[in-house]
Amino acid sequence: MTADLLREAIGTESLFEKRFGYHADILRLVIAETLPAGWESRLRPVPGYSHVFALDRYDLALVKLMVGREKDLALLRALLRLGLIDAARLRQHYQHAPLGERESIAAGRNLQALLEEPRG
Repeated sequence: MTADLLREAIGTESLFEKRFGYHADILRLVIAETLPAGWESRLRPVPGYSHVFALDRYDLALVKLMVGREKDLALLRALLRLGLIDAARLRQHYQHAPLGERESIAAGRNLQALLEEPRG
């Protein structure tokens, strides 16, 4: 219920997004099960807001690698292009994450494809 209220207030297509140009994705507990071990210790505070935290960019990137939808890969391309994530550190984060076999194969395949793409 709280997640629904927050999504309406600051989520996709909210007045908040229209005003500031970005939105928040609310993390539900079921989504937290897909995050790499120790993600809670790597949360980053959002400046100017008490009790508001963002995922570490490499934890977010790893989840995007596991999911591998085109929109997820497009985000990763942009993060790499803008220098907001480093390819070597992303590979290291992937290699040290305790993933299941299916998740590891998907993430590894997507990471390899992403890093083999020409950069422009």
